[in-house]
Amino acid sequence: MPKSAGSTLRTVFHQALGDELLWFRNPESRQPAEAGHPRLITDLSLLERPESWMGVRLVGGHFPAWKLPLGLRERRPLLMAVLREPVARIESLYTYIRRERSHILHAELQARTLREALELPAFRRVVPQGQLRFLRTTQRPFHARLLAPFPVLIGKHEHLPAFVAAASRRTGLDLDLADVSANVSPSGYRDALREQPGYEEARALIASLTEDEAEFMRSFDQLYEHEAGDGPVETPRTTRPRAASAPMPLRTQVPPLAPVAAKPAPASVTAAATPAAAKAPSDAQADRRAARREARRSARQAERRRSRQPDADPQDSPKP
Repeated sequence: MPKSAGSTLRTVFHQALGDELLWFRNPESRQPAEAGHPRLITDLSLLERPESWMGVRLVGGHFPAWKLPLGLRERRPLLMAVLREPVARIESLYTYIRRERSHILHAELQARTLREALELPAFRRVVPQGQLRFLRTTQRPFHARLLAPFPVLIGKHEHLPAFVAAASRRTGLDLDLADVSANVSPSGYRDALREQPGYEEARALIASLTEDEAEFMRSFDQLYEHEAGDGPVETPRTTRPRAASAPMPLRTQVPPLAPVAAKPAPASVTAAATPAAAKAPSDAQADRRAARREARRSARQAERRRSRQPDADPQDSPKP
């Protein structure tokens, strides 16, 4: 999860795994990789080939687990994530973007308060239930069908030592969190945020957009974990809005007929069955009438042609 101890955990796992760690890097990132960075991959689809992850024990990075190729997911790997209190995570993300010149939204957010940043669509879209969407569910209860087949370990940012200890237990790795801290927001950044106009309103808005996240995090103390289930490993369907149908070409409008006075209707007839005037035919009605006229004309022409043939059988001619 972005701004949920990802850089710190990358360092912890890299210290334990070395080249057995493969880290996903967003291909759109404009920030250069740090020295001593683990092996990188910028296209998760490359993991479709088993040889690409031979010798790899862990694949990490900011990506939803359901984006892993099916061949890798069918091995039912342990899925791990750390969540952060939703409002604090968005505040940290906003602060990070404003100080990171290489971020694609840096220029847009540089002169905006947090409240104003929430009006920017490119920033606003990462807020609503953002962490649950990474886990591929906004359902209640959290235990989603797509995660049920996998062993799962989820921790909390404020209880990071407990998560690292559990990850060490589940993976058998010697993980050490001591003296590891990377990509941490500068001290005092929350004091600067509190001085911004509309800060409390911004916090309330973020809280309203992340209610399900907060509810899920309240549902467990320090760790959320379960073992792999027996269900099938599914490939989620990407929901896209349906393309709008192309507009039908307009037909030449039929001139409306002159109104004809209607005869008084019997008292027993409903109002819906007593039009005040004859309506102009619709395009479809006009087409059907024209087709019937054309059929009658063609039949008459065929009859005249047969009558001119001297050897015509009278029984083949249509009756008048």
